[in-house]
Amino acid sequence: MPSPKGAAVPPPTLLQRRLQCRGCAAEPRGPATFSPGVEGRGMGMGEGWGWGWGWGWGGGGVSPWQQHPKQTRTRAVPLPISLPLTEPVPAAAAGDGASLLTRAAGGTTPPPPRTPPPALPLSHRAERDSGPRAGHPPACLQAPRPRRRPRPSPPPPPQPGPPKAPHCAAPLTPPAAADGAGCGGQGRVPEENELRGKVVWVTGASSGIGEELAYQLSRIGALLAISARREDELERVKKKCLQISNLSDKDILVLRLDLTDRSSHEAATNSVLKHFGKIDVLVNNGGRSQRSLFVDTNLDVYSAIMELNYLGTISLTKHVLNHMIQRKKGKIVTVSSVMGIMGAPLASGYCASKHALQGFFNSLRTELTDYPEISIINICPGPVQSKIIQNVFTENLAKSIENSGDQSHKMPTDRCVRLTLVSTANDLKEAWISDHPYLAVCYLWQYAPTWAWWLMNRMGKRRIQNFKSGVDADASYSRKKK
Repeated sequence: MPSPKGAAVPPPTLLQRRLQCRGCAAEPRGPATFSPGVEGRGMGMGEGWGWGWGWGWGGGGVSPWQQHPKQTRTRAVPLPISLPLTEPVPAAAAGDGASLLTRAAGGTTPPPPRTPPPALPLSHRAERDSGPRAGHPPACLQAPRPRRRPRPSPPPPPQPGPPKAPHCAAPLTPPAAADGAGCGGQGRVPEENELRGKVVWVTGASSGIGEELAYQLSRIGALLAISARREDELERVKKKCLQISNLSDKDILVLRLDLTDRSSHEAATNSVLKHFGKIDVLVNNGGRSQRSLFVDTNLDVYSAIMELNYLGTISLTKHVLNHMIQRKKGKIVTVSSVMGIMGAPLASGYCASKHALQGFFNSLRTELTDYPEISIINICPGPVQSKIIQNVFTENLAKSIENSGDQSHKMPTDRCVRLTLVSTANDLKEAWISDHPYLAVCYLWQYAPTWAWWLMNRMGKRRIQNFKSGVDADASYSRKKK
């Protein structure tokens, strides 16, 4: 290290080189005034930008201890250097500090006073020492401010016209959730305007959701083809449809159909086309549920469930879809279930068939991208007040359920059908139609499956207990015991 008397000017530091941008006339600072026997822990001796940065951003500091590691460590006496950049260091202060260092090092001759650095340009001084940003670094060291995006122009005033109805289903999830999410049952397109005069083929129309679909569609003014295995029940449904609507006898076609007899599906499709000339909407509603534990159930039951709920449905869909592709428009509505989204005890075969339907129709939708006017719509109802419990599969094919239990805690059938028609009119790809807590469980299965598995383990025990005690398995889980 050079002696203080013959101090050499060190090369400019990185900060000093950066200061030479945009007209900053910053020059190298003077050397440190440490004596050889005094340790300096890398303390900056140069001035910094602002009062708070002087120690950290100094450029002239030298650590004699790094150059002389074998010397004895002594306490360093700091110099009074926290002065503004443009003001020279007072001689007295510099002399006192230098004399302290000199005496600490054992010297007698004080070092020469430090030459003050040149002042910054007036533009930088004004920017640093005045204004609301006093003490901040000059503009050449500041990050560029992001440009503000221009405010969008206000939208044009709405044109006068008929008011639009609110949405039927809350767009909170990719599939729409109905009723449990607080929906009012109205869609962008009212079902009366969309389905009036359309030919709608409903399977499983002898009871439950299918029967209620026939009633509400007849009130709207849709032309009906109703199918099921029990022809006498279909005649009863037709008679009531004529009473509550303005349809004539020829506007409702009764067609006996067995979904498990796949060889008859083509002839049934031709019968509907011969009577009406077209099929606008196919509602796949036929199917049966299940109430039995897997360990107690014969495999023949699972084969029958898949044959009816899955293979029978896609077989009929295939024949109707060929007609819709020729017309390049149509709607295929499949009444699935929330069991097609989740899993639950006592319905392992039923859940498997509904999962199969969900996967099939979601895949079919992607194969029909060249036909944008052909809609594939999956309806997933929760527990509904219907006769589906009376016709469920049990441990074997010959056994029927003894007690269906109370159904009053479930969603009314007319409410479920109303939301189904609204979803159909608005071409919703998938709609969950249920009350809480079943709808909340659907959200869990969609977004938090780990929590859903934990919850279903607890709810599943209660479901099995309800079934074994003779009450409905879907009895309200929040109902207190009497």
